[in-house]
Amino acid sequence: MVTTRMNRKPPMSLNDRIAARMTMVIGTMGFFWLLSLLILAWMVWNALPGFPHVDTPPWYPVMLYAINIFQGLMLPLLMVGQQVLSRGQERRELHEAHVIERMDHILRRIAAIEEAVARRDGVEVAGPGERAR
Repeated sequence: MVTTRMNRKPPMSLNDRIAARMTMVIGTMGFFWLLSLLILAWMVWNALPGFPHVDTPPWYPVMLYAINIFQGLMLPLLMVGQQVLSRGQERRELHEAHVIERMDHILRRIAAIEEAVARRDGVEVAGPGERAR
């Protein structure tokens, strides 16, 4: 494969690599089910009588605050990670458009050469979808 300016990846910064990797981990259903399981276990643990509760006052507000901080950090991280990952998609789309443009140019040149050769030889050229006579 020929390396061109279009398909060379610009280097990602450390922050971009971290954001992209965290987005790929946090944005999965596995991570969703893990968090759901942890919250469900916490609720069941606190509903069972006779077990020591970890969120008795004053710990309940502290734990709620910690969960909110976690959510507050993850949402912007997901947004930044999606932006970083979309840059790669945009780059691939631009490269694909460039390749299609070049292929169209090459096919038009081939068609022009074919017509010139046919005129020179006195042969009728069939159009697209037609059969030559």
